[in-house]
Amino acid sequence: MFFTFPSNSIHFQFSRFIPGDPNIVYQGAAAPIDGKVDFNINKDYSCQVGRAIYAKRVLLWDSKTGQLPNFTTHFTFIIDTPNQNHTPGDGFSFFFGPFGIDIPPNSSSALLGLFNATTLNSTDNHIVHVEFDSFSNSERGEMGQHVGINENSIYSSIWTPWNALLHSKDTAEDFLLQQVPLEKSTSFYRGNSAQIWIKVMMMMIH
Repeated sequence: MFFTFPSNSIHFQFSRFIPGDPNIVYQGAAAPIDGKVDFNINKDYSCQVGRAIYAKRVLLWDSKTGQLPNFTTHFTFIIDTPNQNHTPGDGFSFFFGPFGIDIPPNSSSALLGLFNATTLNSTDNHIVHVEFDSFSNSERGEMGQHVGINENSIYSSIWTPWNALLHSKDTAEDFLLQQVPLEKSTSFYRGNSAQIWIKVMMMMIH
């Protein structure tokens, strides 16, 4: 990941994930295994939440100048659906949030470990995330499996459809780019040819 302000820049890259690395915090059901992050180490496919978080603070907004950073990130992932006759899991997200944020209680399944019933669509949230939704939760009025960008909510502000089952065990890539002063972020998911755009107000993340 690469962040740039006019006066400085931050860059970090992880080609392998190893136990004991102080730069990554693992929470819940996540752990480094064979150089990768496994977000379901318990192999229990019911209501599991796992996170891998960069351990250091990253400046996303200069409160004195009001400046936002340019940033880019690129990561690869694999979604494994061992039995395609069964319903897949709810998915995962790549998120920006306040430093030291913990997994909320009762935040598994459709809430992706980010929200719970009391924070579902609250103005107090300070989370922006790219959501890779692999299960349609009809009770929440969702639009089916999709890739979306979400601002302080589990509901996508903008989205495009995808099919996780068709790409089970495939290596996929995601690119996220924000360029200032355009105030526009791009998420490009390569594997299903989806490209989505949205203005992301990063100053909402403290």
